[in-house]
Amino acid sequence: MNINFNKNLKKWLAYGLTFSIVLSGGGCGKKSDCHKPERHVHKYVNNLDNGDTLTAYFDSEKLKFHGFTWTEDSIDMTQVDSKFYKVLTDNLLFDAETNWDYLYHKMASNHDYLEFFWEYDEIVNYTTEDEDGNVHHHTKTEHHEGWSTNPRHSHNTGIVRVCHHRYVAFKIVEENGKFKKKKSYKADDIRDVSYEYPYVSEDCVVIVCSKNYRRRAHELPYLTVYDFDQFTAPRLDCKDYRNKKEDEIILSSSSEHVLSPSNNSHSFNTGFYNSFDSLTRKSNLNHYNTIVAGKTLKKKYH
Repeated sequence: MNINFNKNLKKWLAYGLTFSIVLSGGGCGKKSDCHKPERHVHKYVNNLDNGDTLTAYFDSEKLKFHGFTWTEDSIDMTQVDSKFYKVLTDNLLFDAETNWDYLYHKMASNHDYLEFFWEYDEIVNYTTEDEDGNVHHHTKTEHHEGWSTNPRHSHNTGIVRVCHHRYVAFKIVEENGKFKKKKSYKADDIRDVSYEYPYVSEDCVVIVCSKNYRRRAHELPYLTVYDFDQFTAPRLDCKDYRNKKEDEIILSSSSEHVLSPSNNSHSFNTGFYNSFDSLTRKSNLNHYNTIVAGKTLKKKYH
C-alpha cells in the first residue's frame, strides 16, 4: 500500500510541476512583466564569449530569445512598423553599424586557409540472404572523397584550393504589399554592402573557394595561401565603419522600395538611410522613409 501511495504521490507531484511551468511560461518561453500599452519593440543584447555585445530590437517579450536577453529599453512603433520589425525578429537581424565592433572582430578573426582534396576506393565485404535462408557473400567497391585542411592526409591527391570568407547583409523591402528581406551579394568587406543592406545576422559569413590547383604530394605540408592567387582582403587597417572619404552607393534597379522604420527618435540606428539626413527627415505613405531603387547617391564622410 505504502509503495503504491508513494508512486502515485510522485506522479501527481510531477504533473503539478509540469502544469505550473506551463502556466508560468517557464523555460526559454518565460516572458517579461512589461505592461506598456503602446505598440513597441524591446532592445535585446547578447554578450558573446569574446567580449563583444550584440544589440538588436525584436518584437518579443521573452526574457531569453535565441541567445539574446530582454531589456526594459523599448521603441514605440506604428502598426506598419510592426510588419517591418517582424521581418527583423523572424530572421534575427540586427543593425550593422550599431554592431560594428562585432562585425570588425569577425572579419579580423577570419583568415583564408587551404583545403586538400582526398579520395580512395575501398573493397567492402557484405552478405545477403535469399528467401530460402541461404547466405551469399559479396564484395563491392565504395568510393570515398572529400576536402580536408590536413596537408598530410594519407589519401591526398595533390589537388588544393584556397578558401576565403565573404559576407552578406540584408535590407527590408516591400514587394506587392508584403515586407520581406533581400540578401546582398557576397562582399569581401561587410562595409561594401551594409550601406544599402544595413542589417546582418550572426550567420553572415559565406565561404567561397578558388579554382583547384595541383601540387606534388611532398609540397603540400609547406604550402600557404600566399603561394596562390589572392582574394581581396577586408580593409582591417581602417576600423571606422564609414571607411571612405567619399562613397558612391548605387541602389539596385528594381521596382521595390527600400524601407526603414518611421521612428527615428531613438538611439538605435535604423539603417542605411539614417546616413542621409536630408532624406530621412522625409516620410511618405505609411510613415515610412523610402527611397525608390535605381537612384545613385553620394555622401562624403569626414
